[in-house]
This record gives sequence, structure tokens and C-alpha cells, in this order.
Amino acid sequence: MWNRAELKTNAKQVLKNFYWKAVLACLIVGLLTGGLFSSAGSASSSAEDIIYSGSSGAYMGNAEDHAAFLAVFMVVFLVALLVGLVLGLAYGAFVGGPMEVGGKRYFMENRSYPSSIKTVFFAFNCGKYGNVAKTMFLRNLYTSLWSLLLIVPGIIKSYEYYMIPYIMAENPSISSERAFMLSKQMTQGRKMDLFIFDLSFFGWQLLGSLLFGIGIVFVNPYVEASGMELYYWLRSDALYQGYSDPSELCDVQYPPMA
Repeated sequence: MWNRAELKTNAKQVLKNFYWKAVLACLIVGLLTGGLFSSAGSASSSAEDIIYSGSSGAYMGNAEDHAAFLAVFMVVFLVALLVGLVLGLAYGAFVGGPMEVGGKRYFMENRSYPSSIKTVFFAFNCGKYGNVAKTMFLRNLYTSLWSLLLIVPGIIKSYEYYMIPYIMAENPSISSERAFMLSKQMTQGRKMDLFIFDLSFFGWQLLGSLLFGIGIVFVNPYVEASGMELYYWLRSDALYQGYSDPSELCDVQYPPMA
């Protein structure tokens, strides 16, 4: 089993060579994977204000008018919610997922050699964008569907699919089915350890959440670099155990030819 302290020490050693570039990379990826939903809270507040205003008598009219208003409001609200959900899924499929893979690729390359910041857009120009987008969409979809059953199955599945972005970052040509299977094999019997690994960053993330969350920007590179060290441990184990090989997990060792 891996040693968390050793993984984090290795991450710090790697990160010291490109920390400020890593901050910028994490900021770009973070904005493009989560910025779309930043207005959800204000939209929810506006809806609550409308309902409150109607129920407190700000809307003047008889009972039928109130009923008609509420019916129209609910239809509009549900349509808007559906449209927002569809747009969110589309954004996650075509932009969010590929950007997540690009972020992993950036840290993967920097583990071996100095990489350009434009590597975060790797999924869009690797020639396998469709395969990457499809695989990441399926990961998000399956996790969401499992979460509809109960929270716990969704969490378990999220850890079963934990390595998919890393696998796609290393080999964007791998099929979706194989990426899911390989991630399952790499995390078999280790989901609780992965959960504890994530939990070990809670203190740093709590500290980073100070000053309106700005500190998270400076913490994320450490978390991402540590996650990459964990992936390489599991990757090495996969090769050792024989359920993968170098032709499938084609390790990034050298910069691409000019």
C-alpha cells in the first residue's frame, strides 16, 4: 500500500519546479470546469424572493390570479431548470470533462519535464477529443445515476472511476470500456484508502477557503500534484500485476519532438 506522506513529499519535490505555473493552470482549469454554475445561487435566491413576495401579499389579486401566477411560475421554473440541466450536461461533456483531462496531463508532463501551460487544452488538440469527451461524459453520467439511488453508492462509484481522467490523460486513444475497467481494477479494494487520501487534504482546503476561497487557488496545485503521484503508484502496480502493459499506459517520459 502507498504511503501518503511519501506521495506528498514527492509531490512537493516535483511542484517546486513549476509551482506558479501550476497555480495558473489550476486556475484556468477551475474556471472552465466550474465557472458556468457560479450564478446558480443567485438564481435560486431570486426564485425564493418571487415566491415570498407572492405569498406575503405583494402580488395583489384574487385566489384565481394567485393560482394562475403560481402555475405559470412553476412551468417557467421547471423549463428553466431543465434547460439549465441540459446546458450544464452539454458544457460538462464538451468542455468540463476534456479540461479536467488536460489538467491531469499538464501535471503528468511536468513530472517528467517542463511542460507548456497550453497543455491544459491537451484534450482539444490531441486528435482524440471525441473519445475523451465521450468517456468523461459517461463517467459523470454513471456517477450521477448511481447517486440517484443513494448518496453512498454514488460515492463508491466515484472512487471506482477515480483514475479515468488520469488514464485518458496518458492515453486518450483508449476505449471508454477499457478505461472504466482499468480504473476499476486500479481502485479495487482501495476505495476507502482513496477516500482517506482525499480527506487528508481537508485541513489545507479549509485553510485555503479563507479570504472568500481565494486561498484554494494556491492549495490546488499541491492536491493535484499529490494525486498524480498516487496515480503513478497505482499505474506501476497495474503494470506489475499484469492487468495493463506499457503499450496501453504509455508513460510520458520525454518532451514531444519539435
